[in-house]
Amino acid sequence: MSIKMMLKMMEKAGEHGPKEAWNKHVGVSITEASIAHTYYWTFKTFLDTLIKVQDENIRSVLSNLCCLYGLQRIIDWPIGYFEGGFLNGEQLEIILNAKEHIFTLLKPDLLGLVESFKYNDNALRSDLVDAKPL
Repeated sequence: MSIKMMLKMMEKAGEHGPKEAWNKHVGVSITEASIAHTYYWTFKTFLDTLIKVQDENIRSVLSNLCCLYGLQRIIDWPIGYFEGGFLNGEQLEIILNAKEHIFTLLKPDLLGLVESFKYNDNALRSDLVDAKPL
């Protein structure tokens, strides 16, 4: 957002002061930017760590999980990518299909991934895979 735009918004504040105009219009953008930065940092750190994983099978599963995380962040907030000209409808469709494909790739490993977090089975409230108890 340019300073010129911010000044125009402050002028439109009317009976409210510049602080209220700033909080109303710019505060939301700053919050969204900080959330996006956190998602980016998490994704980048995950990706950088994957390079160091020696076991090919583990790296493959974690790579799929990392891709799923990245795709889901785009799916959760596509408007920012559309507004920035980084994404169009056709590309979003490709992303949605890629997400489904990654689910297929991850399905055999889902039980192990969930178990690695040591969640109580009752806390999940979901049937993740067609697995029989050992």
